[in-house]
Amino acid sequence: MGGPRHRPHVRRVATVVAAALAVSTLTACWNRDDDDDAGAGAPLRFEGRVIEGAPDLAFDALPASYEVTYAIDDVSGGTRERRFELVVVDRPWASRLEGIRRPGRPAVTAEVGTFGRRSIGVDDALVLAMPPSLAPADVRIDAAVDDASARGLLLRREVRETRLAAGRCQVFRSADGLAASPLAPMDAGAKSYVESCIDERGIVVEELEVVDGKVVKHKLLERAIADDVDDADRARLRVDGTPIEVRSGGGSILPLTPESRLPNGMWELPAGEPSGWTRKGRFSVIPPQPENFTDPTREGARVSGVADVWERGIDVLLVEQGATLRAVDPFPPIGEGAETIDLGPLGTAEVIVSLRMSELRVRRRGGAYVRVIGTLAVTELEAVARALAEQPGGELVFVDD
Repeated sequence: MGGPRHRPHVRRVATVVAAALAVSTLTACWNRDDDDDAGAGAPLRFEGRVIEGAPDLAFDALPASYEVTYAIDDVSGGTRERRFELVVVDRPWASRLEGIRRPGRPAVTAEVGTFGRRSIGVDDALVLAMPPSLAPADVRIDAAVDDASARGLLLRREVRETRLAAGRCQVFRSADGLAASPLAPMDAGAKSYVESCIDERGIVVEELEVVDGKVVKHKLLERAIADDVDDADRARLRVDGTPIEVRSGGGSILPLTPESRLPNGMWELPAGEPSGWTRKGRFSVIPPQPENFTDPTREGARVSGVADVWERGIDVLLVEQGATLRAVDPFPPIGEGAETIDLGPLGTAEVIVSLRMSELRVRRRGGAYVRVIGTLAVTELEAVARALAEQPGGELVFVDD
């Protein structure tokens, strides 16, 4: 496993896995054609005017699928440069993010995600097996906007007009991009931040990145199609190819029988719960972790577990549990002052608020853990976590498929 012939490949896996696990922002080759950079000398700023006295938007018209194209102007390198992004999302699991030189041109970079799979690259794409997660290019403002606002992670600001059919968008200020997990506290007086204007469909219409008081990047929605992802689009959302082997750090996800249990016991919901959800299955999961397979000193940090997965329309709920190989802490620290919730017998959970999927994360003895994750409010995740009951251990029985 650790022989010299594997090391260059494993280093490549480690680099790409790190990029994939940070929520994606693929960078296309820059387009330096001045003819295509309309308004190259204009300052970067929001296009739409402020609508004085407008009520805050409610994000209650989310599409099940959408396709959007963005023009992105960047002056962070000292000169103004333009690129484009194409995003296709078929909720809740699948998405494609392409970096393109110009609309209609072939992709320069691409990342495709679907249930349990991720591919990175255009030609000779690297394929990874991944734990269940929301479509990697998707952001769900509806799921956690109240939690994030109440905790000072998002600052709700003005309503602006947009030239698109949606008409209006709501501005939010955040310390990092909306896809950051966890969202960092937002200091109202900070001079570096991101402002995102989001329409009632939950789609980002415009975005400004500000560094030390200067706008360095402007992202503008050029085209949006909602609820119209067809079979041709879905074909582009497939992930083909064989995933990188576990021993090279590429991860694994395999279906289990519903009665499968970890040898040391499981935390499970009562029969028939959660009400109103459709169970997708129980899965054995090993997340991509090349650093734990290439560095002998990190062998004890290798983590694996079991994930129960439910769907409800475009919403996702996961209960994941497992342990590290040798009782190593399974999670990175999330900083001082992390919010916690006492969940009784299950333990104390750290609260992670994200506009992708929020999470309650419980450390248990011996490197074990339980995570309750979903496109839900923290109070809803807490209700699920409190309903979990400890069950005796058993064995993992894999589905023959």
